[in-house]
Order: sequence, then structure tokens, then C-alpha cells
Amino acid sequence: MAKKIIYNLTPNGLKKRQESLKNLDLKSPKGIYSAPQSEIEKLPSNEVFEYLKFSNSWGIFTQFKDELENERKFLIREVDKITDVSTTKIKSSQFDIYDVITKLQIRISRFLDSINPTYDFTINTTNLYLKKEDRTIQIPYEVSRIYYMNDEGYTERTIKRVFGRKDYSDSEEVVKKLIMKNIEVDGVEINNSKFSNRYMPDLIVTINGAKWVVEIKRNKSDFMSTAVSLELWSKYKSTYFV
Repeated sequence: MAKKIIYNLTPNGLKKRQESLKNLDLKSPKGIYSAPQSEIEKLPSNEVFEYLKFSNSWGIFTQFKDELENERKFLIREVDKITDVSTTKIKSSQFDIYDVITKLQIRISRFLDSINPTYDFTINTTNLYLKKEDRTIQIPYEVSRIYYMNDEGYTERTIKRVFGRKDYSDSEEVVKKLIMKNIEVDGVEINNSKFSNRYMPDLIVTINGAKWVVEIKRNKSDFMSTAVSLELWSKYKSTYFV
């Protein structure tokens, strides 16, 4: 069911939302860890995962972080500009002020939702007929249903994304597609060989000629928030950056 989000649609109300932007803590992505290959090859293999997990580095997602940071600064400036105009200079009607503030409140909400998304993670099934065996089996697959705010200020579970089969260990393929869709890369390879230190990463990503190793948590729910954030950010950009 859609839920209406009620905001204080006044300049003071908008200023309060601005504080949430100023105090925003952009934390590194969960469940998908990365570092330059040159750094990882220097470490003993039993130290690599701890190094990746606790480095708090955005790694291959640095571009994502930079985009979020630039938009955060833009929204803070927009609040200053709109509240200044609405309180001292604007000669339009009260309805015009209300409309401008409403649109900015919705944009801020969508931005914040891209960073801290709300979603349901469920297991669905579909039927598959095996012709040679003349029988039908059920295939479980993992689905994320994502909440998104519409233009009227209602949050709805309107986005659905499938993240592969439950009975298959296909996290590498899922994350590979996720990276290629959302990050500017030269290439992404599923890795099947060990480095000289005997560490074997899940993926090797090449960005501007430099190689990065990627380690993925086995359970898809561990990296689902990162996948959903990227999905919502892609939708955000297509809405506001065209």
C-alpha cells in the first residue's frame, strides 16, 4: 500500500531537511569489497578479506560516492536559494512557493532513499517444464521489491528486480552485471585463478587501465542494500540529470 509522507512545506521545514543533508554520513557499500590488485597481492591471503572489509574504502564505487557527494552539495545550495527567495524576494503566489518546496522535498527524499533504501527481499518460484522427463519443477529465485516516492509524495513498492536463482551460487554473475550497468569500467571478469599469494578474488575489474579485485559476500542479502542503492541512484539520475 502506498504511504503518504508528510513534510513541513514551509521555508523553515525545508531548512530542517537541509540539516539531514549536512549531517549525512556516506558509508562504504556493504557486501561488495574492492581494492587495487597491486595492494592485495602484497598481503598474505589470510589477511585479505579483513583488509577489504575494514578498510572503509569505496573502491570501485568511488565514482558513485563522488556523484552522491556532488548531489548532496547541490541540494544544500538549492535549499539556501529557495528559502532565501521564498522569504525575501519572491513575488509569486503562496501556491507557487508550496509547489517549489514540495518538489525539492521529494527530490531530497529520493536522494536520501538512494543512500538508505527501503525494500523487501523475498523468494519467489516459477514453474519449469522438463520435456525429456515429462514433469514440472519449481525454480526458486530471489527478488527485491523496492519502495520509491512518486511525484505526489507517496512511497510505493514500484520497482522489482530479480537477483538470480536461489538454488544457484551465481553471486559473481549478479554482481558483474550490477557493476557493468552502474559503473564506467573497461571490463569485468569472473576470476578462476589464484594470485602468487594464493588469494583468489571473485571478480577482477579494470577501470582506466588499473585492475581492482572484488570480494563478494556469499549470501545475496549481504550485498542487496548496495544493489538497491545503485538501482535507485540510476533512477534518480534518469529523473533529474537529463
